[in-house]
Amino acid sequence: SVADTSIIFEDEKKFVYKILDDNKIEKTEVITGVRKDGNLEILEGLSTNDKIVKEGLTRLADGMLVNPIIK
Repeated sequence: SVADTSIIFEDEKKFVYKILDDNKIEKTEVITGVRKDGNLEILEGLSTNDKIVKEGLTRLADGMLVNPIIK
């Protein structure tokens, strides 16, 4: 699951920004399941060890370079 602040809603689809190995971000479509305690279950679109952007999504665009902060 991911924090619901990580989800971008566009029309009927949902996306997250996945952080790639070179610290560039990729807008990735996800299929979600149950929402619980501020988190949303991811059924498809991400793998277990994928890193995603949690907040500040409105300032981002596909392909941008980010400086990840791991918490």
